[in-house]
Order: sequence, then C-alpha cells, then structure tokens
Amino acid sequence: MSDWLDKIIEEAMRKGQFDDLPGKGKPLNLDPNPHEDPEKRLAHKVLHDAGYKLPWIDERNEIEAAIKIMQTDLARAYDDYRVAVAAPYARSNWDAATANFRTRVVEINKRIDVYNLNVPAEVFQRMRVDAEMISENLSKAS
Repeated sequence: MSDWLDKIIEEAMRKGQFDDLPGKGKPLNLDPNPHEDPEKRLAHKVLHDAGYKLPWIDERNEIEAAIKIMQTDLARAYDDYRVAVAAPYARSNWDAATANFRTRVVEINKRIDVYNLNVPAEVFQRMRVDAEMISENLSKAS
C-alpha cells in the first residue's frame, strides 16, 4: 500500500502539484500544539514568549555538549599519540589523557544520574556514558 501511495506522491511532485502550496519555503507554524492540553495552552504560551525553557532540557543540552567535547579531546589526544608513538613522552601524555577522560566520564555520569531523576518521563532519560565503548570505537576508527 505504501509503495502505491509513494508513487502517487512522487508523480504529483514531478508534475509540480505541490509547488504553489501556501507557506512554501517557510518554516512550519506548529502553534498551537494539537497535542497540548487546551486548559494549559495560555500558560504555555506566556512561558514560551517569556523565553522560559524547562531546566531538564537545558541540562540535557549541556550534558550532550560536554560529552562531545570530551570525545573530541580524547580523539585529538589519540591522534597525537599515534603520530608521536615513538617519542618518549607519547605514552605518558596518552596515559594522562585517558585518565582525564575517565575522570570526566565519572563526572558526566553523575550529571546524567541526576538528570534522569529530574525528567518527567522515562522516555526522556539518557543512557550513561560507557568509557570502554568510546575507547574501543576510537581504536577501531583509526
């Protein structure tokens, strides 16, 4: 059934039947949210217009950014180690970088644990960082 529908849509696109739709090329306006409780709509709009964000969403974004920085730092240290593997300082620099990485993983996992306690539903929880998996993926990638 979906193949049949896909063919109809593709044909309509080729014929340009979607070219004159209102709002083409503009972001979708999703206000009001059809899934939102109508009794809370005004309160949500006031909070949104005032720039209020849920604290757990900001925390999730900060955790994700910290993880990305941590992974980038480890990858950079690994590249440096591979380039200078024969140098006498290379192993000690790599050992220091991996120790720093593991310390940061512990700190981030503590933040994740607190974050997971504060989210409104299990679906929003985040898995803890697996230091071993990141290290294995790093060595496989090179």
